[in-house]
Amino acid sequence: MPEDADVDIFPLPLVPFERYMLADDTPEYPMTYSLAFDFRGEFDREALERALADTLTHHPLLTARVERVPRKGYCWVGTPSSPVPLDWGMLEAPLEGRAGGAIDLRLEAGLRLWVRQGDGRACLTLLVHHACADGVGTLQFVRDLLVAYSVRAVSDMAAPAPVRLAAEKLRIRDRFDVTLPEPVSPWAIVKSTVTEAAKFFSRRPTPLAVSPESRSLANGAPADAAHVGTKPQRGHHDAARSPRAELAASVSGVPDVCSCTFSAAETTALYAAAARHDATLNDVLLRDAFVVAADWNAAHEPTMRGRWLRINMPINLRMLEHRRMPAANAMSFAFLTRRGSDCTDPQGLLRGIRQETKAIKYWSLGLLFLDGLRFSLRVPGLAKFSTRRRRCLASLVLSNFGDVARYFPASLVTNDRRIQAANVVLESLTGAPPIRPLTRASLLVSRYAGQLIVSVRCDPRCFTAGAARALLARYVKRLQETASDYR
Repeated sequence: MPEDADVDIFPLPLVPFERYMLADDTPEYPMTYSLAFDFRGEFDREALERALADTLTHHPLLTARVERVPRKGYCWVGTPSSPVPLDWGMLEAPLEGRAGGAIDLRLEAGLRLWVRQGDGRACLTLLVHHACADGVGTLQFVRDLLVAYSVRAVSDMAAPAPVRLAAEKLRIRDRFDVTLPEPVSPWAIVKSTVTEAAKFFSRRPTPLAVSPESRSLANGAPADAAHVGTKPQRGHHDAARSPRAELAASVSGVPDVCSCTFSAAETTALYAAAARHDATLNDVLLRDAFVVAADWNAAHEPTMRGRWLRINMPINLRMLEHRRMPAANAMSFAFLTRRGSDCTDPQGLLRGIRQETKAIKYWSLGLLFLDGLRFSLRVPGLAKFSTRRRRCLASLVLSNFGDVARYFPASLVTNDRRIQAANVVLESLTGAPPIRPLTRASLLVSRYAGQLIVSVRCDPRCFTAGAARALLARYVKRLQETASDYR
């Protein structure tokens, strides 16, 4: 089997999750997401340009386009040369891009990069189409980019990839050979699948309420249009200066993202609070997101009080056989649904979430969403019809990277769990998953250098920048209360 990631594997048929991302993609709600990496130090321009060229050869889907190929259907196809330029500018220079972060994969690659630097700081911002790669895949790409930069900064030699990638592994990006932990009859599997599908479609979740100051903007005009996308991603306040978390309004190139960095003490207390209840940090994050969503809706739209709320929880499905796979999607979604009235009992809510997330992991229930996609694609036009219906599929999205350092080789990780590549040191990471109609907010949580970072992206058609910060502030306060309960 060929071993190099630059082996020509094209044309490569799209898998169901990629086709779903294309079906759900619109100019108004593009299925793109941004990640912004703030560094101490400034990049050597020539070294980073060469490192990018080195790295792109190992991640073919990030430079590919989508084309309909006779007898194969929609496929990834290669491009004659690298179509991913690196846009440079001073720290305050705007990040120029297509309105709303739209990327047309029929015409262009699904990756954009900007570097803005000056005064001893740098910000590397990526915009990625979700059909090309999920968040973990993008972190793998950034890992390889920084490894290549650490070599190019001191040598003319190209760096070997920290993990020897194989393009052939992309052929199994949608293959998850799961062995159920207990014997289950085919009838039980069918019954469980039908039951879960019935619960999903019968429980109609409500979106997050539009705040009063945003209601005049909910007719489709972006909120704070002059503000969105006019500045590069900002660095964060140093949360170590204060025992309390600090809010930092940060703007990435296309979508507007607000972020908060918790202190190390608060982060430790949150993990301890989760452990005290025999839960994971992710369980606590989900519980507090439900509580905040219910309180937000009750405060801004009393008629929504007590209605169903749903959180879309992305799940990383990578297995041992995917270890050498280039950046791609190897994920699914799990949906947790609760009534707003359930959120008045936070302890009971946490117990229920803990039981559900354990079941999702134990029984690999994240595969149910992929099974549903495969079924919908057998009916011509069904996937497109499903994504175009004006229906709330989830009230919000909550994605959790966990410890960022675990995605990077030990050679780049310092004693304080920071990432250092030659002369630059990563200080923080922010971003958020895509949003869609009536899913008006997405959250990204990560742990870096012992501190928890929470980012939120809100629909600018329904949230002003101030309303987005207010939503984040509520979530931050709720998490701080959870941490203080332990301390």
